[in-house]
Amino acid sequence: MKRFAEFALSLAAGPIQLRELRATFRGWRFMVIFTASLVIALFILWVAAFAFMTDREPSSEVGQVTFVVLLTVQAALIGLLLPGFAGTSIVRERDQSTLELLATTTIRPSQIVWGQFVASMGYVATYLFATLPLMAFPLWFGGLVGWEPVVAYIGLFLMAALIAMWSIYVSATSGSIARAVIMSYLFVFFLGGPLVGALVEIIEHATRGRGNLSEIIELISTYAWPIAVNAAWGFAAPFAFLFIAAVNRLKPIGANRALPVRLFTLACMPVTAAVMLGNYQHFTGKSGRGDRTELAFAFWVVLAVFAAAIAFMTTEGPLEGKRLVKQRAAWTGLRRPLRFLLPGGLRAFVFTLLLGGAVLAVSGWFVTRVYLWDVAEAAEAVGAVLAAIGALVVFGAGFGLYLGALRLTTTVARSVWFLGVIFVPIVGSIWQLAAYGDFPDIMRWDAPGYLVFPFVLYKTWYHFAEDKVMPEIGGHTPILVPFLIFHLGLGIVFAVSGFFAVLRREREARDAVFGPRAPAPAPAAPAPEPAS
Repeated sequence: MKRFAEFALSLAAGPIQLRELRATFRGWRFMVIFTASLVIALFILWVAAFAFMTDREPSSEVGQVTFVVLLTVQAALIGLLLPGFAGTSIVRERDQSTLELLATTTIRPSQIVWGQFVASMGYVATYLFATLPLMAFPLWFGGLVGWEPVVAYIGLFLMAALIAMWSIYVSATSGSIARAVIMSYLFVFFLGGPLVGALVEIIEHATRGRGNLSEIIELISTYAWPIAVNAAWGFAAPFAFLFIAAVNRLKPIGANRALPVRLFTLACMPVTAAVMLGNYQHFTGKSGRGDRTELAFAFWVVLAVFAAAIAFMTTEGPLEGKRLVKQRAAWTGLRRPLRFLLPGGLRAFVFTLLLGGAVLAVSGWFVTRVYLWDVAEAAEAVGAVLAAIGALVVFGAGFGLYLGALRLTTTVARSVWFLGVIFVPIVGSIWQLAAYGDFPDIMRWDAPGYLVFPFVLYKTWYHFAEDKVMPEIGGHTPILVPFLIFHLGLGIVFAVSGFFAVLRREREARDAVFGPRAPAPAPAAPAPEPAS
């Protein structure tokens, strides 16, 4: 119990967050900006309420509209103030040469990132708590059930958490304060623009009588659990990834940076697939066959992109470095089968095939049993789709393993991998243009497009799902066959070549740390028989 209390105290009041909060709250800039933001929020809310009351809108409508106006103002102020605070947190330490001093202490990189995040969220929590009395405006006019402020503040807090974590990640990866601030505000612009636009559209609909915020509130109440699950996972997945990426950038050279990424992927891919299938089951369980087949196709597209992204990790190259080689050698006994979680392109290749194969197999069985129960050849359809996605994954993973075996930097290897994976469908499209005078068109059934993965996946799926005729080469060979031969063939060739090259370099790294293995002693010659 004592250790748990100490751990909780370190998360909430560690040395990093205490120093940041004290330096921020004791300055005059915080008081000026904080007071000005509250005055602006109060003024906008009062003007909106006065305008709606002048138009003789019903009291409930005025309460709902002022509620949305208050949320919009709060979200806008958070988006304007938070990136400037969190985006300079770590890069400022590097600019002042104090980050190296922190590295010499017992504070871990994860504690530095978490401390900066807690300090940023303390800034946000103080602002949200100060604006809490303003919520009396919409509640006084009515039109709200009562739990809307709680949900709204939770949503604002989660939005602020994502903005803060992105800003801290940018701060950890940037070399200057100006670049960190610009990148932080670009994220807010692309994320906050659609959000603010949606809120403004809600206000505009409510004021002109073409819609009612009560309908949206009723919709959220009806689907409370699915929306809560989607919102929780939509927040947790990017937050965890940005946290891991920021911590990895602060780790010293030679540290294990692949293990947290592997663990995150190991949890993220199956959970994402489960959330998507749960959404389909909940929202479209009673839809027609056409809707279900289209949603299933969208699920396969997302899963294919996810699996290809995992194959991106195989460009890591061989495991080198004294610390990592010793860590790999220490994983013996029960931990030996888990070595595929350690760094190295060879282990990333095995990890990609194992995780991708497991998720594809389980989700394929689920889709067949639940969503394609009325499709005559459901098993054949799912099998063909899984074959196409599997071929793409093998090609991407094998190509990445081969690039990692070359003596290239990680940045160059990943750039070549990305261009190589994108180059194949582009070449396929150009080749089809030269041969048939047209680019691949997924709406035309007479265009082959042998190497373009989205086209092949679409043709393969709807050939079974909607009983259409799949295009054939020469009138007898389906387009799926050359796609499988090309991608599987190249993937296997690249994987075999990269496997032996990586194995040789890892053996050299191991011998450099532990010394070359002594050759096995020759068997002793039999002793001569004594003369009789």
